[in-house]
Amino acid sequence: MNFDHSDHMSVRIGVVAFNKDAEVVYPLGHHKDFQTFANDMFSEKKLKPTQVAELNLKRGLELADNQLIQHGREKVQKAIFLYSSAYTEAGDDNALQISYNIRESGIYIITVAYVEDGDNPYGVEELGKLASPRMNLTSLDPRGVVGPAQDALCQVNCFCPTNWEQLVVANRKFGECYFLNNIAANWVAGNIECTNMSPHKQGQLALINSDVKSATLQTMAIQRWKEEKMTAPLNYLIGLKYDDASKKYIWEGGITNLNYTDWEEGYPKLDEGKCVADYLNIYGQMKWKNLDCVAGTSFPMCQISTCDSEHYCPPNMVTDIYDRMRMKKPLIRRLRQYY
Repeated sequence: MNFDHSDHMSVRIGVVAFNKDAEVVYPLGHHKDFQTFANDMFSEKKLKPTQVAELNLKRGLELADNQLIQHGREKVQKAIFLYSSAYTEAGDDNALQISYNIRESGIYIITVAYVEDGDNPYGVEELGKLASPRMNLTSLDPRGVVGPAQDALCQVNCFCPTNWEQLVVANRKFGECYFLNNIAANWVAGNIECTNMSPHKQGQLALINSDVKSATLQTMAIQRWKEEKMTAPLNYLIGLKYDDASKKYIWEGGITNLNYTDWEEGYPKLDEGKCVADYLNIYGQMKWKNLDCVAGTSFPMCQISTCDSEHYCPPNMVTDIYDRMRMKKPLIRRLRQYY
């Protein structure tokens, strides 16, 4: 872990201990290097076992939340690791509401229920009620805790820039973000625009390789059309194009070995064009149809990789995609004329 706070990609850790009350043992950002953190956690042993029977999960979460609110950085993902060997919903100590409020604010909660010797005298496995989806861990897991905890942190650190939609299936986040541009363009101009509006200039028209992804993008597009009160028929450009050299349809990026297709009945039709767009048909289904790469226009469905430890999204990056779209209108007009 990188504790160098001059580096925007560093981590900051705080520690809160709780039983019948709670206290901040180490404020958020207290440690400046990993060795000091390790020594404080495992040598001084400020986190000592207690014989106090009362448990105030609510107060523990409140203190952790306050640390993140008061000392947290903007544009940085935040998580609370809640480690406990007991759980209660009794009286004023009920933590369900505060956990809900924390999760709704965008902070993740990862719970670790420690069950000693297979016993569960305090219903600690119910601790998962406080967790974010798929982030309820337990010491009874045959995989242990370390691997699932690392996976949970990877999920936390995998997110999209503002106004981009992340691909999420069964509460599992994937490393893909999508944005449907409401300015029509031809295929070439649309693909360039996807690159220009992406944080790392690595965007492209979307690759669709499964029914799940197709349905996700369709739902996203329909919602966008409603929000924008769009009157144009729902359709969007995708990153598929016919290649004369190989005589195959190739996805942007050179991918050719995908078995998935979703053509409208009677398609593909090369006489209508070598590029491809997704159209809403009379049955309410999005289906692929050919369009001319130069004369044909549709709305670019852009795809980028998520922000994470390898694709850092700095706090000062341009995140208002609507401003970027307004800035790019002259560019798209020029590209339409040129291609």
